[in-house]
Amino acid sequence: MTEGLITGAPKRKSQLPSERVRAFLDKDVATFANRPSSSESKSDHGHPETPHLRTIPGLDGIRGLSVAAVVCFHAGIAGAGGLYMGVDGFFVLSGYLITSLLIGDIVRNGSVSFSSFWSRRARRLLPALFALIAVVLFVEAFWGDPLELPTVRGDAIAALFYSSNWYYIWTHLGYFGQSQALSPLQHTWSLAIEEQFYIVWPIIFAVVIKWRKSIKPMIYVAGIGAILSAGAMALIYGSGQGLDQAYYGTETRAQALLVGATLAFLLSRPNIGRDSRVVKASAAGGPLAFLAIVVLWSQASGPPAWMFRGGFFLSDILVAIVIASVVLAPRRLFNEALSVKPLRALGKISYGLYLWQFPIVIMFNNARTGFSGIGLFALRTFISILMAIVSYYLIEQPVRLGAALKKRAAWLVTPAVVSIMFAFALIIGTLTPTVNSQALVNNHALNAPQVPISDPIRVLLVGDSVAESLGQGASYLDSTDNVNLSDSAIIGCGTLTGGLVMENGSVSPQGGDPVPCSQWASYYAQRINDFHPDVTVMLAGRWETLNRNWGNGWEQIGQSDFDNRLMASLKQAISVLTQGGAPLVLLTAPYYSVIDPTTGAIYPEDDTSRVDLYNSMLRQAAQGVPNVQVLDFNSFMDPNGQYAEYINGLPIRQPDGIHITNPVGGEWIADWLYPKLINIGLKYRQQNG
Repeated sequence: MTEGLITGAPKRKSQLPSERVRAFLDKDVATFANRPSSSESKSDHGHPETPHLRTIPGLDGIRGLSVAAVVCFHAGIAGAGGLYMGVDGFFVLSGYLITSLLIGDIVRNGSVSFSSFWSRRARRLLPALFALIAVVLFVEAFWGDPLELPTVRGDAIAALFYSSNWYYIWTHLGYFGQSQALSPLQHTWSLAIEEQFYIVWPIIFAVVIKWRKSIKPMIYVAGIGAILSAGAMALIYGSGQGLDQAYYGTETRAQALLVGATLAFLLSRPNIGRDSRVVKASAAGGPLAFLAIVVLWSQASGPPAWMFRGGFFLSDILVAIVIASVVLAPRRLFNEALSVKPLRALGKISYGLYLWQFPIVIMFNNARTGFSGIGLFALRTFISILMAIVSYYLIEQPVRLGAALKKRAAWLVTPAVVSIMFAFALIIGTLTPTVNSQALVNNHALNAPQVPISDPIRVLLVGDSVAESLGQGASYLDSTDNVNLSDSAIIGCGTLTGGLVMENGSVSPQGGDPVPCSQWASYYAQRINDFHPDVTVMLAGRWETLNRNWGNGWEQIGQSDFDNRLMASLKQAISVLTQGGAPLVLLTAPYYSVIDPTTGAIYPEDDTSRVDLYNSMLRQAAQGVPNVQVLDFNSFMDPNGQYAEYINGLPIRQPDGIHITNPVGGEWIADWLYPKLINIGLKYRQQNG
């Protein structure tokens, strides 16, 4: 994900400062690479090292640790729920290195060559990404889940144009509490943010330099920009715009890149490497910052709300301190530890490893390999590293060093490759899923309404992400089945809120999208007031079967305090959802089956007994309440009393073991559910004129 320090004299330069200004800039800047310092940066012979942009082994070590953290997070390792923050480590380092390159251009040449800069970025990043997308499209087309082909098409196109982060905001596809199966290209959101930064940042840099004739103002531009970005993240998260916007937005994640850029400007100040106090402080600060990062990331699972209210920014500052320590005091013990060969080797292939490890985790699962636990983790890691090595030596390095393509040829080949893969993505997205479509047709014909209704029954669907996934598939039949469905579920939220939640071995507070979980009651009340439903449907239960800690230790369903809280929340939901007068239908929860990658068994919260307890309490809460009835959705979804992924050859549950497939599962359920809801809604209309 991050760039190495690439040198080379540009052939074409944008005419920015004049020679007189360049002479001034030479006095204004001393990049860390040109700066002789104390013995920390001397060669083995005792002379200062003065290459233009020297290699610093510890930076490769930081890359290696960052990518290792992300690999562990994506593998679902117990206790690794906060290691998604490894991406932020990449961001800070990228901001630092890219800005150092820009400063170096100004110092050496008096200007920034946009064509050379962007050409280097393209040679470094595009070939490996193109190879990944091509392989993913090929595998998905011939061996993937047919139901996921339209999703992969959109993901591939977004990745090709480095817009994945905005695409996932638009489609509500997130890492946390997602209602769809994970895409093998979902991790490209971070590459999109970096590429957007690479396009905009050099322009801002050049404009400010031309305007102010000095690099010093850029310290304030980058520093204030980082603070504003962190503030935007806090505001967006707090305003209820959703977790995806706060997590994926370029405006919110730029803080890490700008923190790295700020560090580059600070370290470019003259004589900073000769100041023994600065060197000693950085040498001491590096290990302390590293320990703080370990503590911070260990508590970041979820992510919790405080991460969006300064936690990301704090992590970025700590990473910057570690980088400064490595740059200014590379010979200290801590920084020598970051320079060990295994970490450096991992850092050198970090870009390819980041690209390949996530698709491999998705594709090489327990069902396909028969492996579980440490064996599955080892298999995935081995294949990921192997692919990263192949990518580095056969794709990245040859193109980057110019052996594969000349610059002019690259300008012709790149659009051609993008066009070919764009067409391929469009084609596979239109392939017909090879599922038992006749079973779906027969089921629909059996349950389809015989008489159209001029004013379709208005159905308000609420609940968690399982309800949201149901609504996505069921909505395909709205126009033909006399139903106007409003999918108003809150991703990541049921009725039970507060405290910490343990899901899949990770601990975190609940998030909520489009509103925080604590606001579900007011949100649903507003939806009822706006939509005026003829019938309201609630499907929840996933979050109610997870372990929780409200401050007095961990509890689970079946324990008195937990059950009292759950019953109160269910009664509150019934009260809120019936306040408009429309009847309420409560669907019992289906079973879940999420596999622990370290054991190969389901997680404890997915034991069928927990769901049975929830469904029993749901019936108790509804008992005797007018206009409320319970439908046995559990028996329909799991007819044999255990989790069912397929019914009559139809894949009704997603590979994640939680959500409903779109559209097949949603349509299958709609054929069973819609006739019941139509009858209930018609009766309500008749009774109320």
